[in-house]
Amino acid sequence: MTGHPDFADSVITGALDRRPSRKPDYKAETEALAALSDALSDGPAGVFQHLARTVLRLTGAGSAGIAFQDAGGTGLRWIAAAGLWAPHLDGVLPQPEPACIDLLKEAPVLLLSLPQRALPALPPDPAEALLAPVLVAGTAVGTLWALRHGESAGFQAEDARLLKSLARFASLARTMALALTSAEERRAVSDARLSVLARASSDVFYTMNADMSELRALQGGDFVPDTVIPSADWMRDYLPPEEHPRTLAAIRDAIDRKGIFQLEHRVRRIDGRIGWAQSRAVPILDARGEIVEWFGAASDVTARKQAEDGLRDSEARFRAFALASSDVIYRMSADWTQMDQLEGQAFLPDAPETGAGWLDRYLPPDDRAYVDAAIARAIETRSVFDLEHRVIRRDGSPGWARSRVVPVLSGDGRILEWLGAASDITATRQAAQAQAEAEAALRASEERQAFLFRLSDALRTVVDPAGIIRATSALLGRHLGVGRCGFGQLDEAGQMFTVQEEWTNGTMAGHVATCRVDDFGPAARALYIRGEPLIVVDTRDDPRLDEVRQAFDDLGGMRSGIAVPLIRDGRWIACFYVQQTAPRHWTDEDRALVLEVAERTWTAVEHARAQQAVRDSEARFRQLAEVSPDVIWVRNIRTGRIEYVSPAFVQVYGISPDGVPDEITLGAWTALVHPEDLDRTIANLDRVKAGEQVTHEFRIRHGRDGDLRWIRDTDFPLTDPQGVVQRIAGIGQDITVQKRSLAALREREERLALIVENARDYAIFTTDLEGGITDWWQGAEAVFGWTRAEVLGMDIRVLFADEDRDAGAPAAEMRRALDEGRASDSRWHPRRDGSRVFIEGALTRLGPREAATGFLKIGQDVTDRHRAADALQASEARLKTLVEGIPQLVWRACDKGNWTWVSPQWLDFTGQSPEDSLGGGWYDAVHPDDRDMARLAWDAAPARGWLDVEYRIRRVSDGAWIWHHSRSVPVRSDTGRIGEWLGTSTDVQALKELQERQDVLVAELQHRTRNLIAVIRSISDKTARGSDSVAEFRSRFHDRLSALARVQGLLSRLSDPDRVTFDELIGAELAAMCGECDRLTLRGPPGIRLRSSTVQTLAMALHELATNAVKYGALRQPEGRLEVLWLLEPSGEGGQPWLHIDWRETGVAMPAFGTPLPDHGQGRELIERALPYQLNARTSYDLGREGVHCTISLPVSASAGPGDAHA
Repeated sequence: MTGHPDFADSVITGALDRRPSRKPDYKAETEALAALSDALSDGPAGVFQHLARTVLRLTGAGSAGIAFQDAGGTGLRWIAAAGLWAPHLDGVLPQPEPACIDLLKEAPVLLLSLPQRALPALPPDPAEALLAPVLVAGTAVGTLWALRHGESAGFQAEDARLLKSLARFASLARTMALALTSAEERRAVSDARLSVLARASSDVFYTMNADMSELRALQGGDFVPDTVIPSADWMRDYLPPEEHPRTLAAIRDAIDRKGIFQLEHRVRRIDGRIGWAQSRAVPILDARGEIVEWFGAASDVTARKQAEDGLRDSEARFRAFALASSDVIYRMSADWTQMDQLEGQAFLPDAPETGAGWLDRYLPPDDRAYVDAAIARAIETRSVFDLEHRVIRRDGSPGWARSRVVPVLSGDGRILEWLGAASDITATRQAAQAQAEAEAALRASEERQAFLFRLSDALRTVVDPAGIIRATSALLGRHLGVGRCGFGQLDEAGQMFTVQEEWTNGTMAGHVATCRVDDFGPAARALYIRGEPLIVVDTRDDPRLDEVRQAFDDLGGMRSGIAVPLIRDGRWIACFYVQQTAPRHWTDEDRALVLEVAERTWTAVEHARAQQAVRDSEARFRQLAEVSPDVIWVRNIRTGRIEYVSPAFVQVYGISPDGVPDEITLGAWTALVHPEDLDRTIANLDRVKAGEQVTHEFRIRHGRDGDLRWIRDTDFPLTDPQGVVQRIAGIGQDITVQKRSLAALREREERLALIVENARDYAIFTTDLEGGITDWWQGAEAVFGWTRAEVLGMDIRVLFADEDRDAGAPAAEMRRALDEGRASDSRWHPRRDGSRVFIEGALTRLGPREAATGFLKIGQDVTDRHRAADALQASEARLKTLVEGIPQLVWRACDKGNWTWVSPQWLDFTGQSPEDSLGGGWYDAVHPDDRDMARLAWDAAPARGWLDVEYRIRRVSDGAWIWHHSRSVPVRSDTGRIGEWLGTSTDVQALKELQERQDVLVAELQHRTRNLIAVIRSISDKTARGSDSVAEFRSRFHDRLSALARVQGLLSRLSDPDRVTFDELIGAELAAMCGECDRLTLRGPPGIRLRSSTVQTLAMALHELATNAVKYGALRQPEGRLEVLWLLEPSGEGGQPWLHIDWRETGVAMPAFGTPLPDHGQGRELIERALPYQLNARTSYDLGREGVHCTISLPVSASAGPGDAHA
């Protein structure tokens, strides 16, 4: 790990509080710590690799490792690595820089994003790193790491909690390992020193197993053979058989006493001879007092045995020296008051001369009474002084020594002096102490884990936050044997503390209340804010509480306690506490347990509150989803099916309610998505399945109406506790209206931008509240003529005409804009060159009235328009006069015949209102049979470039359908685009009637010509049959031709001022046909004048009847008779006079039944169809048994009575 400028930027520990986290698994944590404790009891050698694998298993990380300071100080060495990191075991990272170390000191756990960016030496490209410091004696000596790689989910708060717990175990294991290593190193040094000393003071040095059955090693020098390989036959190899029983007895005695083995015995020397050896072996005991091995030395005392008694004193000193050979050799006076000599080697300071102050120099004051007592016992019993005690070492530090001092006796048994040796057992003692502390810590850890097991079991079924606090407080209070245990929270201001739940043992009063935080002093508050616990041994002896001691006394007589603050997002929010009425020295285990329980309690409370919040949220979610107009859905990614969908799905997607949600598979849903959006939409769903939140838009085809709709979906993953995406959910909003509005808005904005950029005829500028011009755009320069440089700072009043300034118009306009927000203005303004420009615009206030900063003026140069307004108004007046004066119906329309304006003539003619006529409403005035034709003409008009169509329009005055010819041409823009249609509808009813009459006349002319020839032929035949001579024939034939000519002349009098009367018409027609005929009867009032428009058609009908009578009927057959009767009904239908005509033929021999009748087609069609259509007549035509019977009734003019001048 190395410092890097990006290291602090990579720290994202705060993200853990915002991420969802799985529920703590205290059982798995406890089992893992128990397994690690078992491994630690076997020695720390493999426990760290076991710990790395445990980190992988509990956090689900891809890599884990432990790095400690390298012995050479070059960096951190990976002493354990697991997962993807395993190949980097024993690798070294560079030494951390201060910035990194400071961050580790500030937080128990750090979370790094892309840590290799800040720490390039990290292998192998991790995505996130979670690390916790490993502390020994409060100093960070290494770090415990967990890393995630690739696309895996990020770490959770539970991972950080577990890593922090495992880091504490790593600290314990490291402490034990360092202690054992130190002890081993010291022991090795001690063994080396002992070996040298033994070699210097003894001939033989050896070691044996606990029961002395095996000789592990022996260095015999020149005295006895060496033993390199452990041997169980050592007694046979080194001792004569006669020595075996005595030696075995001494061994059993030493083992039973766990004391020193000491024996003079014969031995086989290296030259094969028997010699004497002085053997002394000291037992090495473990912490339980059991023998681990024996360390011994033997000297060649053969010479001594052979020496004279004169050498006894020297031999005694030698024997004592050999027995006590160790790190220190010294001599004491008989009464121990004087130290005569001491060679301390590297362990104790030397004392080359006799001195009396040796107790002060070599022993700590606390141990002097203990050592003095042992000295007194040794002097009294004249026995060996053998004691383990503390000493002051050469470097001044405390150490441990095992001293053995042997008295040197005179011949009479008096103590002459004492010869002693001391061994440095500091390392052994420290190792034993570390082992004892480790075992104590292990026992405490086991007890703590057992308690935490019970706590986890108790909380497993509790879901209520208050119940969790009660259960935790009771368990911890009983476990620690305190009087009170509870939990409280701070208010939002951090001033008031309220106890929510509390347990007491019955002897200490409860204190469920609210109190001020400041009542407990600034020292406590400062600790809590920093996140540090307040630990009080005795409130009456704690100087931090001098000013507020009464507040603690008021808490039911509290004397000691621990209060643990809970920090979230850097803020102190709650406190967990234990208290009792007596002083108490809280152990490290007590403190650690309270901290652990406080953290677990808060985690459980937060989890319970979160679960309750989830339940409440789900209920609110359901309520919201049921009424939300947006689609809310949840899909199982394994099955692809919708598991939940809100009711809005039916409306938005158009799927029947019967198909929601069981039938909505992924395929059914994608079938609704527009093909162009499908691939992108599915790709976005794949991103959500991979754990990403995506907001995307796509189109669908509505299931019911097929309409194309826009959907905006915000989709997000739903993960299980392991962080694996199991479901995806989304909120879908129908944004079709917004899309269309946005498109329209975008189009308007683009148009507005173009307008603003090109609005050279718009003057846009701003002023301050006093009217000083503060900004001036190009449009204003183009309109007024002043440049920006000239006009800035100028008063707006300069832009007003003199008469407007004199009238106070500028001030009034600004005052109205300030009060109302906007003031419109249309007036003449002066330009820079003296000319005037007419501007229409408005002055708008900038900002609310109370905080207005000035005004915005937008005015358009409408000078040309204003000057043209009068001419246009006059032109429009003339046009209106023209439009309203012409007989045509005038109108304006857009495409498809949707009218936008109609002239008064249309309204008067049809009776429609302007509103009824606009759009397609004018079709209501068109004859139903003609409406389709009119619509087709309008459909074709844009392509043709004109409209030309005829249809009938109902005249409101009499309900008549009048033919009109409608014509229109489009009004086009400069680009040729049709803007509107301007058209007229002209009354062509008369023209239509004339055209129809012309058609009838042409047909009648052809028909009459044929009939006339037939009549002439008939007249000729009849005349010939009735004439006796050619002259008579000529005369009679000539008369009849003349009569026929008169009828034709009568029919041609359509334009004469004198109207034709009916009796004149019928008489002339029948006279022309049959001349003087006695079989003809005409009876009716004379002088009934006919309308000019009816004479021709009626004459043709009478001519047809007469022609048929002459050719086939009553005027042809000898027995036939014709009677024509008519009468005038002065007030007939509709209040008009009507003429009623009755044509009746009798005595006609009709053909037999089944015989084809003569062709009466044209004449009959004229009577039955043409007369009703053209003359509004009522007719009947019947071929009876005696001949034709025809009736004709038709309206005539009100002046049609006999004697009137005109009809």
